[in-house]
Amino acid sequence: MEATLDSQTVVRISKCELINKHKILRLDVSLSGTVGVILEGNVKTYTSRRYVSKIKAVFGL
Repeated sequence: MEATLDSQTVVRISKCELINKHKILRLDVSLSGTVGVILEGNVKTYTSRRYVSKIKAVFGL
């Protein structure tokens, strides 16, 4: 499914979650290394540790 979606809009944050980058309100980086993602509609999810480096690269963190 990920291959059929626009990579400029959608980013994988865990094995089971793809999100629209344009719906992200903010990223919360914790000291433990996890990244919380706050989306429109006050939806909060977390990246898995496997994808933290990819998320940081996508958003320039």
